[in-house]
Amino acid sequence: MVHLLLTLALSQSPATLAQTVVLDVSVVDKKGKPVTGLTPADFTIFEDDKPVRVARATEISGAQATEADGRIAVLFLDDATPAPTGEDKQAKEIANHFVDALGPMDVAGVIFAANASGVQSLTTDRASLKAGISRFQPRIGQFSVSNSDTGGRLARGGYDRFDSGAVSLYRTTLQSLLRLITRLAVIENRRKAIVMISAGLPFTPPDPRKIAIDDPSGTADAVIEDMRAVIRAAQIAKVTIYTVDPGGLRLASQPLDDVTSLTAEAPAPRTTAVGQANQSFLRSLSLNTGGFATLNTNDTKAPARSILLDLSGYYMVAFESERPDAGFRSLSVRVNKPGLTVRARPGYWR
Repeated sequence: MVHLLLTLALSQSPATLAQTVVLDVSVVDKKGKPVTGLTPADFTIFEDDKPVRVARATEISGAQATEADGRIAVLFLDDATPAPTGEDKQAKEIANHFVDALGPMDVAGVIFAANASGVQSLTTDRASLKAGISRFQPRIGQFSVSNSDTGGRLARGGYDRFDSGAVSLYRTTLQSLLRLITRLAVIENRRKAIVMISAGLPFTPPDPRKIAIDDPSGTADAVIEDMRAVIRAAQIAKVTIYTVDPGGLRLASQPLDDVTSLTAEAPAPRTTAVGQANQSFLRSLSLNTGGFATLNTNDTKAPARSILLDLSGYYMVAFESERPDAGFRSLSVRVNKPGLTVRARPGYWR
């Protein structure tokens, strides 16, 4: 699994304009365990579809990943985006299991999307973290809205339907996430992760209007721009977002294996299955920031196990980029050995 936690320019040659880009890369075996012993020759990296030279690969594993310069994780509990009834219990269990699984040197925090009472600044005090979690109360996703398609009559909206009447709620979630990333950006030399526990926004990126059939005015544009801002900020700040759907195994929901990067402007396929658009959002947010989504599981301990394992072993891989101009750079990272899983951010900003 390659974890690309974005990159800082470490050196630049005036003659070639080459820049050393450093990537935070995770690789796991079939059991999900971090793979050790890889060398620069084991990695292949493509920048904008062109191969680049891998300069070095430094392994960080075990205690190295959790000591004084180790992990920071913030639990982001979404109390703004409408969610199905009764999922607050699972959300709290997931968050509390994550706190229980933290290592002695791990630092964590708690923040809600809307309610300021849930804020717990970064701390090693597990009791304080759990006190913050206990105040979480999600917004239920059945509410009345004025809809132009019903002649101004009140209509019932669900959590898995994009609703123009709920745009302010969707934007509250994304803008709160953006502010959190901005705060984390100032922290250097630490692994920084956001664990977002949310039913997800009900649209399939990159073009929400493909499913926003009740939004002829185009109010969904503001939501997608907020999402792009979140992804870009996370890539620049080297913050990985792991998303977790607290709803467990959702009926009539199918996995989406074709979710692509938001850097592309190509329209996404229309999504109509119950909850599928929400899961597409969660997958896309994680995919574009180097994390992964935990979906369709009733095991409330699973997210903590998989996320903390993913944060416990990785490689700092450096390559030489000769692209001097500013902008987005697409990336593809591979490991030249069979049977390993590699996950990478689709790119970085310069």
